[in-house]
Amino acid sequence: MFQSWYSAHKVTSANPLPDCIPHTNHPTNDARECRPCTPDAHGFSNSLRVPSDLRPGKRKKKTMTKGRTLMAAALLGTTALASTANATQWTGYYIGVSGGYTESNTRYEDLDYSANGATQDWFTDGLGIGVQIGHNWQNKNTVYGVELDFSGFGVEDQRIYSGNQGIENELNWLGSLRARSGFGTGQVFFYQTLGLAVGDFDGHWIVFGDPANSWSDHGDTKAGLIGGFGVEGMIDGNWSVRAEFLASRFFDNSVTTQNLEDLSVDQSVYTIRAGINYAFGGAQDGAHTFEDGKPFDFSGFYVGALLGGSSSTVQSTDIEYDWFGGTHDFADEGFSGGVQLGFNRQINAFVYGLEASFTFLDGDFSHTDTFSRFVDGGLNWTGSLVLKTGMAVDNSLMYIFGGYSYGDYDLTDRNSGTPDIWDLGGGHSGFVVGTGIERALTPNLTFKVEAAYSGFDGDTERAPTDADLFRGAAQNVSVMAGLNYYFGERGGWGTGALPAANWKGFFVGLDGLFAYHHGDITDQDYYEWGGTYTVPSFGGGAGVNIGYNWQKGSFVYGLVGDIAFLSNDEEDTSVNYREMVSSIDWQATLRGRAGLASGDAFMYATAGIAWAGADLEHNYLPAPDDESFAIDDTRFGWVAGLGVEKKIGEKLSLKMEALYTSYGEEQGTNPDQDNCGGSGPNGLCVMNGKDSNITVKAGITYHLGAE
Repeated sequence: MFQSWYSAHKVTSANPLPDCIPHTNHPTNDARECRPCTPDAHGFSNSLRVPSDLRPGKRKKKTMTKGRTLMAAALLGTTALASTANATQWTGYYIGVSGGYTESNTRYEDLDYSANGATQDWFTDGLGIGVQIGHNWQNKNTVYGVELDFSGFGVEDQRIYSGNQGIENELNWLGSLRARSGFGTGQVFFYQTLGLAVGDFDGHWIVFGDPANSWSDHGDTKAGLIGGFGVEGMIDGNWSVRAEFLASRFFDNSVTTQNLEDLSVDQSVYTIRAGINYAFGGAQDGAHTFEDGKPFDFSGFYVGALLGGSSSTVQSTDIEYDWFGGTHDFADEGFSGGVQLGFNRQINAFVYGLEASFTFLDGDFSHTDTFSRFVDGGLNWTGSLVLKTGMAVDNSLMYIFGGYSYGDYDLTDRNSGTPDIWDLGGGHSGFVVGTGIERALTPNLTFKVEAAYSGFDGDTERAPTDADLFRGAAQNVSVMAGLNYYFGERGGWGTGALPAANWKGFFVGLDGLFAYHHGDITDQDYYEWGGTYTVPSFGGGAGVNIGYNWQKGSFVYGLVGDIAFLSNDEEDTSVNYREMVSSIDWQATLRGRAGLASGDAFMYATAGIAWAGADLEHNYLPAPDDESFAIDDTRFGWVAGLGVEKKIGEKLSLKMEALYTSYGEEQGTNPDQDNCGGSGPNGLCVMNGKDSNITVKAGITYHLGAE
């Protein structure tokens, strides 16, 4: 009889919507929206009571009716227990251990020409292991918490510079205090994280033959910012495992050499790691699905304001070796703030929109060196137009964004007391990419936190009385928090998440992408300019991907492999002297990805390994010249990022991805050059190449196994 009642009353196109959305485990579950449940006098949902037309007055059938009512109550009780478990699954204290791969990049700004008068970038990598302790709170499908961690590293590099100097860089330990916030089911927590970091670095620059301890130690314990993202999953009761990507930027410290010359040092650290946590307080095995409900409505026009901090760099590159022959980075930190105007559309849990913004920055740098060279610069403001895509759950929205940015920066490089002035500043085109979390405070007011990276190209200029070329460029990293106000009548609060679409199975896809490539060549043996020469480039491309997803309720995880062909190709040429070339022709990755799905939306973190066909060349002219350096091997490195995907049918989906890729250091020598007393084999001089890029992808995917 229950079966006949169910067949007559289940939700189909021929039947009206029920009074409520039954729990996922109930046989009448349907993903479509309907009115909230209304409890009867006994606290039971009226949607689970036996219909009156199936309650005859005979005592025997009343007994059967009573049995059915008890069955309904049992189903409701099971549902309530599952919901309660989900709502508190991640709440409580935990401790754990983590370990993984770490890359540290140390940048020396030689302000007073103690060595080469420009910037030197030194790369080192290794493994690290650490411990963490934290506390989470959970409200329905939203999880937030705080974590304190400490890691020690075997990240150390020693090398010979210029034949008679030794350089050592070492990352000893790193600790951080971070907030974590994201979405959680009973089994999986997908989060973003942001906080403060403290790192201890050793650094030594020694000239062989000088008196012991006559050169300052440029290591230091310093503060910085750290951010990233991760996925954590329960494996057995109180135990969980996680994978995490973290990026940290440490502020510069200044040291004075034995010759009373200034040297500024800063570091960037990237970590990909896995860990295991133990939670206290009797954790339960919760469901893999979100608690059902409707997310907050983030659609419509809005205005907003943000305030925070930024770390910006303006670069002066001496193309024709008028002064220092390489790239000089001038870094500074300061406050930043801005305003935004945007419009969102929301299709159940999927949110997308356009946002225009204006951001001011107060960073400024100026210095006069011991040779009376004066440099002044700083990033003043940026204006951007970006595409945002994200997923809404409960009253929160997690999103990524990318688009066009226009930046105005100052950059003046001149020899004091002469008319030789290179003005490389002004307005320049570029891009911006980032991620954020937004949470409703009232039906019209939301709070958000964003992290963004932007890069800008520059002009090549000659001084009025000097024919030598210089080129400018700029980059910026910002972290800001603020408020958005949404116009118009709004709906009520978010009540949960939607049942997930089917993502399981094989898939293939096509990608279009934007790529920002950084190619660095470092003259380790001072064969020519003795510093780092940076050639940035903007490009585009297209590619294909193939992969497979597994799915447990709202949790989706899988593997994806892709390859893309890129147009990035840039060169700086000094006629009849040299050309510096940087290009990337193709890039391939093999990545894992994992995240959570609500309705037709799927937001995920991804990380893995990468290969690229990249060229870095230092060619003497006229070509060919036997003493040129070429670093043109296939590169190998790592990749990490975030993505959002939206089903547009049973078989098709659209996606947006933002990825950062770093390739390890490669060395280039020239066997035809004479023995120059360098650090390479048989005394050959060495130049080191380092590539990294940021890609923003948009693509369409066909799902072979979707139903």
